[in-house]
Amino acid sequence: MFAPELASGAVQRLLPDWTLPTIDLWAVFPSGRLVSAKARVCRFRRRHTG
Repeated sequence: MFAPELASGAVQRLLPDWTLPTIDLWAVFPSGRLVSAKARVCRFRRRHTG
């Protein structure tokens, strides 16, 4: 999320050895309906940020 800022030095890690726990996250979209703009952004960010 802050990779460019971390790389440039604009933001620094305070606790470099600490990370958030990994969680499973599922998004379910109904078929046959238009996907909302918010859902499209969420899907786009997930595909492009890994």
